[in-house]
Amino acid sequence: MPGVTHIWVFAVGLLLQITYLMLRYTVRFRYVREELKGRGSDEQDINDITRGQVGYLVLLTTITAGLTAGIYLAIPYFTRLAINTLAGLPAPHMLVGFLVVVLIAAATVMYLRSSSED
Repeated sequence: MPGVTHIWVFAVGLLLQITYLMLRYTVRFRYVREELKGRGSDEQDINDITRGQVGYLVLLTTITAGLTAGIYLAIPYFTRLAINTLAGLPAPHMLVGFLVVVLIAAATVMYLRSSSED
């Protein structure tokens, strides 16, 4: 029995990510659908809205899968480029770590601000 390869791990992770997005947005779509029914909206209008939401979901999951796969495949090239670029610095691991922490903090702030506006 062969061991687990990195491609297998990546594929399972990507599948989990896509499944999470599908489930999360399906629950949201159901909530919107029930709310529209409760307000007395026409069934055809509700179906049109749901169709648009599902189209959005398919687009979102396709873009997510494509970007994730692209990043995964590009990492070896970025690693080689980064090693050559960072080789002259006195503590490259500290610089990269600092940049990653700053990016994570900025992304978290942006996410929290966008979710507070909803």
